[in-house]
Amino acid sequence: MTWTTKILIGALLLVAAAYGVHVFRYKLTVSLPDYPPIEKAVWLEQNWSVKNRDWFHHANQGTLTFSIPYEWFVALEQPVLSIFAAGLLSDPTYLDRYGFIPNSTETEHDKANVLPVGFARGKPIRREDGTPWLNPRTKQPMIGVGLTCAACHTGRLTYNNTTVLIDGGSALTDLGKLRQGLGISVLFTRLLPFRFERFADRVLGPGASSEAKAELRRDLDQTWAKFNVVRKLDQKVAQRSIEEGYARLDALNRIGNTVFALDLKQFDNYVGTSAPVHFPRIWNAPWFDWVQYNGSIQQPMVRNAGEALSVGATVDLLGKEKGLYASGLEVATLFEMEQLLAGKQPDVSQGFSGLKSPQWPETILGQINPDLAAKGAALYHTICQECHLPPVTSAEFWGSKRWLPPNSAGERGTTDSCLTSARSSPAGSLVWSTWRWDHLPPVVVQPALESPSTSGHPGARTTPSLTCSTNCKTWSHSWIR
Repeated sequence: MTWTTKILIGALLLVAAAYGVHVFRYKLTVSLPDYPPIEKAVWLEQNWSVKNRDWFHHANQGTLTFSIPYEWFVALEQPVLSIFAAGLLSDPTYLDRYGFIPNSTETEHDKANVLPVGFARGKPIRREDGTPWLNPRTKQPMIGVGLTCAACHTGRLTYNNTTVLIDGGSALTDLGKLRQGLGISVLFTRLLPFRFERFADRVLGPGASSEAKAELRRDLDQTWAKFNVVRKLDQKVAQRSIEEGYARLDALNRIGNTVFALDLKQFDNYVGTSAPVHFPRIWNAPWFDWVQYNGSIQQPMVRNAGEALSVGATVDLLGKEKGLYASGLEVATLFEMEQLLAGKQPDVSQGFSGLKSPQWPETILGQINPDLAAKGAALYHTICQECHLPPVTSAEFWGSKRWLPPNSAGERGTTDSCLTSARSSPAGSLVWSTWRWDHLPPVVVQPALESPSTSGHPGARTTPSLTCSTNCKTWSHSWIR
């Protein structure tokens, strides 16, 4: 072999190695920021007791967000390629890097529960065929784990080493990265023998039989196969997707993907996440006539059920296992959460009695400049109030014509002029005719000429979904089935 040939082979090997490093870096690693640990946490007063707040953070809605048992979630290692043991995926400090608030910040947190705010342990988990998912060694049912409302609707900010925590605020989480990290963690556990042995010891206990380990490995292989289906679907729609990143999510398309593609096994219904928006604040939301950024849902429990389905609550849409429409949704819990948010019927004498918006914490963030606050109030009155109603502390708010007549339960909600003025034109476009900013014309969004296939499911109606982008000057649409 000549030197020229050797040099050429060496160069090719270097190129191959560089490509391998590139693939590993971008496909098998999760890039996360490093945050300093929380030194001091302050939950702002929002009309909830400590007991109510801690319950809301971990109430089981019936979600199985990660498609694995809780016993697996606390046994998996972080998605880091290492010969030696990596830290646990469930380590609160590690999950904090995805934006999830450690439960050590809670006043009366359960020290035996390592799960962050917005994570809940559930009931015994079942396999896709409806049978209980048993521990291969003990033959005891394992339990589910999933996200709750609080995962996306608990805000935080840090100032001068004090972390301010806000119930119902906009979370700073990145659910896409968490899903990526979980998938890589499962993959490494399958492929790396020593990591699998450590995983088996945590799930089964030391000294488990080879038969129990073999069954655990089969379960791991099946779980990865399920994850891989979603990974390939994401690749298929990647050119039509936008990276959501921290603090925002395309929740409506994710709901559609979960229910109408994955649950129905109709993968042609899977669409890109093309309209991510920041998580909305949810205090007072139970009293809105229409909710979601595109005003697509009117009934509060429908909204809550959709949220739970999007993060893994089970529903049988094919009628094969537990019966058509049988669901793992914890409806009573969803209702109790809604009532805790809503409080009693608001009126001018008591205001809102559920979760309230927080007051400015002057002892932490400094005093408000009254002159600037007065100027801001004048700007709000001139620019914002027509669509967003007067301040809730004003008599004008309680006397507004936007309050609706009482419903069958004697409750009255409010409506939003921007949403109620939306009209569907004969051509099929949606015209937002009263968008009142002087520098913006009325917005017209034309739906696509052809909607994606519903794959033979006549009951899966296809409607356009409009979502305001982060600067609220452009709109994008996606298809929800």
